Amino acid sequence: MACADGVEQVLEISGRGALEATADPGVPAVLAGVGRFTIVTVGNSFVAAAGDGLAVAGGPAAGPGPGGVVAAGWRRACGGRTGMGTEVADVLRGTDLLGAAPAAELEAVAAASRSRAFRRGQVLFSAGDPGDTVIVVLSGRVKVVVRSADGGELTLAVIGAGGVLGEVSAADGGPRSADAETLEDCRLLFIPAGVVRGLCGRVPVVAQALAVSVAASLRRLTEAASDLVFLDLPRRVAKVLLSQERGADGVIGPKMTQEQLAHQIGGARQSVNAALRGFERRGWIQVRNQAVTVKQAAALSQFAGH
Repeated sequence: MACADGVEQVLEISGRGALEATADPGVPAVLAGVGRFTIVTVGNSFVAAAGDGLAVAGGPAAGPGPGGVVAAGWRRACGGRTGMGTEVADVLRGTDLLGAAPAAELEAVAAASRSRAFRRGQVLFSAGDPGDTVIVVLSGRVKVVVRSADGGELTLAVIGAGGVLGEVSAADGGPRSADAETLEDCRLLFIPAGVVRGLCGRVPVVAQALAVSVAASLRRLTEAASDLVFLDLPRRVAKVLLSQERGADGVIGPKMTQEQLAHQIGGARQSVNAALRGFERRGWIQVRNQAVTVKQAAALSQFAGH
């Protein structure tokens, strides 16, 4: 990022010392040679550093001081806030997890985050991997799944734009408990888990939002486990169909393949196909080119035991 006169720009956000710079000899050795990187501090507390794969949290402030004062080894900003930082902060403001955080805190989180584009079918992480980031879905959809040794798959959740995943690991510091894979082309924002935990310590409303998010995941998994035990497959199919977004014409969107539906209800594709054909014969749904239209939601709901 360079200014009009070609001088390397340092980004300072809301006086909190969120700076982007090129390493100078005056910068402590731990950061020297990294190249472009982002430092986030709040007061004298060093929150995080990220750049070229670097992710460090904790320790004394390195570089900027209180109120965003630039210390030796840092070049002062020649411009104000960048559009990218503000744009990311606006996205974070729209999430349930971070939406109540003060604007300056969101901008500091944005400075510590990185976004990446992924193609459909890419694995983001696997069960047992370090839970070192919280992921915000900027566009596209991501599925969270568990897999058996013989290749069986159960979809635990599908996260769309504006949704968050990885918050459980941020809460307890543990490894990933499931796999995550893109369902379509996606752009994702990766926030260091340490930054989220630090924010929870400073902003109680964010800590409460994290607790609510983890509790919601627990309730969803409890309901799914109950359905697997007490509902037969056709009723689980009906329940999943009713849980999907539908247009005014009853068409479920985005489209789901029968295999994706089978992974959500923990069954075989052939059994799902038979259930859908049964619903269609009763006039409850219509299936055309993988698009499912719900014709009689009340009948489906009654069948599912709602």
